[in-house]
Amino acid sequence: MSRKKPTPESQEREAPVSRNNGDTIRVIAPKKGSGRFAVSLEPKKPEPDKKPDGKERLHKQPRAMLKTLARTVGKNMQEPSLFSLQGLEEETGEIGFKERQVISRNTAVLAEYIVKQLQATKGETLTIENLSPLAEALGQSNYEIKIYLLNLGGFTYPIADIDEENNLVLTVEQLFHVSFMYGPEEGEEYAKGAVKAIRGGGLIILKDRPFKQITVTPNRKFLQGLQGKGLGNVLVNDGFLSLGLELTDTAYKILKYSASNRPKQKIGLEKFIAQIGLEKQAKTQGRPRILSTILAALQELQDKGHITSYSYEPEAKLLSFAYSNRYVKHRDGRAEEEPS
Repeated sequence: MSRKKPTPESQEREAPVSRNNGDTIRVIAPKKGSGRFAVSLEPKKPEPDKKPDGKERLHKQPRAMLKTLARTVGKNMQEPSLFSLQGLEEETGEIGFKERQVISRNTAVLAEYIVKQLQATKGETLTIENLSPLAEALGQSNYEIKIYLLNLGGFTYPIADIDEENNLVLTVEQLFHVSFMYGPEEGEEYAKGAVKAIRGGGLIILKDRPFKQITVTPNRKFLQGLQGKGLGNVLVNDGFLSLGLELTDTAYKILKYSASNRPKQKIGLEKFIAQIGLEKQAKTQGRPRILSTILAALQELQDKGHITSYSYEPEAKLLSFAYSNRYVKHRDGRAEEEPS
């Protein structure tokens, strides 16, 4: 006779609800003796883009993360399953992390969304007990959100930052630390080999089994950036995240790169191609086609109100563009003003 698993509602009592940036953050009081608090993200309810006092709702995004997303978002034609099942396979016993050069745009937007939600909890780790609100916000299924989380926490990616002495620091690390927790029954099944598992680099989830909770912690460089250290952060509004879901991959890459820099930029074409991670495409497709793709993406961003002007000087091979404050509230200096 199977033992009926207790529901979270029967195990825990709820504390008051607080809201931030249009999302409901419900703090679940711990069970007796557990000493743990959890956060349940509930479905978003429509709210105005401005606070009652007329000020726009803003949050921070770390520049180091934006630069990383600008370089890594894309498609890997050698792994066609990378963005359907994200290249994940059933557990093989393989140990260690695999470095990756690309992630899907939806995975990147999820990373930004998590950073935004984390600021509402004023902590460093987000505990998720229900994936439906994340899935609803991104227009994806719960299963797809799990796969995106595996790609954020199961693989390593190149990250560039600066230290306190302004030295460039290049590392290959996980973008987030992600842990999936399952109940005792799932643990017993896993130990007996009675349940299939999916491995994503250094992270494992149980296939077709409900999780108890997921904890997500951004890379320490991203957390430091939120505090104004390293490359610091930029202030953005909620439209900055939703815009990312509407763009082509190249436009998304330029959006993240431009936001991580000053509003007016002038850069050589070759350097720009490297900064947004299009070197391989430039070799296979040729510079003229890549330039055409970049200019089309800039026009796409201008149509969306982010880019105000752009131009290309063929002889000097220089690209110039400027962006508005519609989505990004840029201020000079590394540390950005704390959003209220």
